Amino acid sequence: MIHEHPNHQDLERPRGVGRTVGLAIGLVFYVVLTVLLSFLVAFLSTVLTASAYAHGQIPGWLVELIAVALGALTAVGLVMLYRRMTRKRSGAYRLGAALVTVGLSLALLVGVFVVPVAAPNTTTIKPSSMLDIGDGNKLAVYSYGPKQLPAGKSPIVFIVGGPGGSINDASAAFLEQLATTADVPVIAYDPLGGGSHSSHPANWVGSYTIDQEVQRAERVVDMVRDQYHTDKVALLAHSYGGSVAPRLIVKSPNKIASYVGLDVAPLYTLMANTPEELKQQQTSNEASPGEGQFDFGQLVSKVGPFGTARIFTSMGAGFLSGQAFGFGTGEENSQILQGAVPVGLSCTTANFPKGATQVNQEVNYYVNKSLDVSENYIPKLKEASRGIPVLIIGAECTEKPDFSDFLPYFSDIRTVVAKKSPHAAWRSTTGLQTLLTTIPKFLNNPASVTSTH
Repeated sequence: MIHEHPNHQDLERPRGVGRTVGLAIGLVFYVVLTVLLSFLVAFLSTVLTASAYAHGQIPGWLVELIAVALGALTAVGLVMLYRRMTRKRSGAYRLGAALVTVGLSLALLVGVFVVPVAAPNTTTIKPSSMLDIGDGNKLAVYSYGPKQLPAGKSPIVFIVGGPGGSINDASAAFLEQLATTADVPVIAYDPLGGGSHSSHPANWVGSYTIDQEVQRAERVVDMVRDQYHTDKVALLAHSYGGSVAPRLIVKSPNKIASYVGLDVAPLYTLMANTPEELKQQQTSNEASPGEGQFDFGQLVSKVGPFGTARIFTSMGAGFLSGQAFGFGTGEENSQILQGAVPVGLSCTTANFPKGATQVNQEVNYYVNKSLDVSENYIPKLKEASRGIPVLIIGAECTEKPDFSDFLPYFSDIRTVVAKKSPHAAWRSTTGLQTLLTTIPKFLNNPASVTSTH
């Protein structure tokens, strides 16, 4: 019997293909592992530097430079280790693997830690003046209505929502209409850190507390009193502004002629000393499931995959470090608060319509944090508010507003429902009509306004 010898090429071919596949899998695993480890090192560096950044001890660009440098060094070190492990491979293979690995690592590091996310602020209005608040910072001030104060009237000072909010095109248009309808000057301002005109201090931790917000609001009130030669102003507050205005009433009741709250936050918002019955009530009044749900796809479509990765990485570093975020700016990270929720009639969604000025994340984080440990001023509110008529206008949104958190704590209070209105009631026709009808009427004669709740 004649035995045929197998073709050696036929035997080598499967072995060669298998080896090539194995090398490819190994290379992909090595590249992915290196990229992830370099990113992890960069991320951990931002966690470690976040506190210094939040306290204004180092600039944000240095935080990002350190992250990229450490991540790149990690990638280069792993490449050198891999080259030693693959000395038997061809020089072209080792060089190619090194270039691909370092290139991908740098692309990810730069895309996440260097390239900023475009802020969503599309507001076109400019401030009328800048108020120096005496600590090296300035507040943007917006003036509407008559230059002279009509006899027998008080100018209005508007406190914007937030924390970290600012005047935008829609709120400016409403305030201008209100000034015309009520025939009084209306003065608004961007709080410190809010918008693009007021100062943005480097030390977030030491700049944004509820007590400081009240002090700055009073500086604006004093400026308006001096400008219009009057003893008192009418306070107009929206949303979170309802956490500032009542504190100002307690602090300086002699400067306040009246107070109007527009869908303002409950008095005990985020306070650790909230009475237990109010905690249960506030919980029951929260938005039902499905309202204001986070829309990840919308976020990616707005800022791109690298921008999305940057925001989540920065907030993740902030979470681990106990700060607002690890790197970037408050405007960038506000994409989560502002643009990633759908627009609708609900109170939880209509606060952030497309094109609105963003809520600055760093201000929002630290002011809210301070609310939880703030002094319980509410037992003093009823006595402090004597002689100060109060009007609370609640937006109907998807359900009738609950005024029980306000009624016991003001001496002279009226409540009105703005039907079919979102949280920013001036954004709907019916809501705007309610505001422009009710507020001037109340300012002229508080007794003429009847509660409608």
